[in-house]
Amino acid sequence: MGLRDKVRGAALDATTGRNGEPAASLRATQLATAAASAATSAGHTELAAAAGAAAALIVAADCARNQPHGGDGYATFDDEDGAG
Repeated sequence: MGLRDKVRGAALDATTGRNGEPAASLRATQLATAAASAATSAGHTELAAAAGAAAALIVAADCARNQPHGGDGYATFDDEDGAG
């Protein structure tokens, strides 16, 4: 196994979950939890709130990016003959 394969494997492991699902949301919330905990322990509640808001934005972007969507004519109510 070459260096390229190891780097590729590490990148895939960092960005996907156990079952292959995208894990950006999971990683963002884990990081935000750690950052908020550290900020709260140090007495910086504003930083803890900012970490939570940043995680929420990443989760929203990840959800929007990974939603399935169809192309033209994907889900129409037209009959097969086109007379809808």
